[in-house]
Amino acid sequence: LVVDHGFRSLNCLQYPMKLIELTQKELEIINGIGKKRAIAIQAEKPHSKEKWLEIIPLELYDLLNQAGVL
Repeated sequence: LVVDHGFRSLNCLQYPMKLIELTQKELEIINGIGKKRAIAIQAEKPHSKEKWLEIIPLELYDLLNQAGVL
């Protein structure tokens, strides 16, 4: 799953995967999830939409849900 790109590079994660199973570094490469959100995801291990929306914005939730990684 391509999560970000540069001029001559791609940042990818192995698919299929679940977001709550990723390491902090893997979470941080996802566009829209920084260090603080990565730490919050690892600490909370959210399983409901309400818990996810306490950590990430709705737009990012919808994008990740559409990708099937939540």
